[in-house]
Amino acid sequence: ISPEIEISDDGKTATAFYYLWEPAATPQEDKPDQAYWIGGWYDAKLRKEEGAWKYEHLALTLKLLSSYDEGWKAMPGAFDDL
Repeated sequence: ISPEIEISDDGKTATAFYYLWEPAATPQEDKPDQAYWIGGWYDAKLRKEEGAWKYEHLALTLKLLSSYDEGWKAMPGAFDDL
């Protein structure tokens, strides 16, 4: 979310910063998947190789990992259905 990208003057390398905000689920044996909220940010170094940007380094700083005990629900058809 909201990437900040700085390309070097020579156009061959770049740094990037972007947020992670993700609803996620992990499979559980013999029971429903466990739902989580995950939040943090990524710091990345990139290089341009044959015209394509490639990650040289990617680091995640995790600041939030919280279980969501009720699990995910289907989206209501309208606000009146809430």
